Amino acid sequence: MDERTKTFLAVICDYMYAFLKHKDTVPPVQLADRMTKKLQQGWGDKFSSIRIYTNWVKGTVIGMDLDIIVGNLTLPVRFITQNPNKRSRENPNCLSEYAKLVAQGYKIVWVMKRTGEGSRAQCEFLGRIQDGEYISNKQRAERAVGTV
Repeated sequence: MDERTKTFLAVICDYMYAFLKHKDTVPPVQLADRMTKKLQQGWGDKFSSIRIYTNWVKGTVIGMDLDIIVGNLTLPVRFITQNPNKRSRENPNCLSEYAKLVAQGYKIVWVMKRTGEGSRAQCEFLGRIQDGEYISNKQRAERAVGTV
C-alpha cells in the first residue's frame, strides 16, 4: 500500500472520530456534508462516491461507504467505527477487546469490502484502521498464537 493511501485511511479514521465528537452539537446531516467536502478537497482522486450514515441506537457508531479508486479499479468499501459498548462474545458482562481499546482512547475503524448498496450490502472484512495505521485481516490471521 502506497504512503498516500495509508495517509488517506488515517484521515478517514480521524474524520469519523471528529464526527462522533461533535454529533451532539451539530446536526448529523451538516457533519456528513462537512466531512464529504473535506474529503473531496484533499482526496477527490482517491474515491468516486461517498455515503455517510449513522447508527444512533446508542449514539456511538457511524459508517461510511466509499468507492475507492485503486489504479484502474474501483473498490467498494465500508468503514464503521468500533462500537464502544460492544460486549465480549465469551463474557457478555465485559466489553470486547476492541471496545476496551476505544475506552482507552484508541480510534478504531473497521474496513470491509461491500457487495451491494445500502443497509443490505454484504460485507467482507478486510482489516481495521487503528490510530491511523491500517492492519489487514491477513496480518491478524497470520499472527502467532498467544501474541497481540
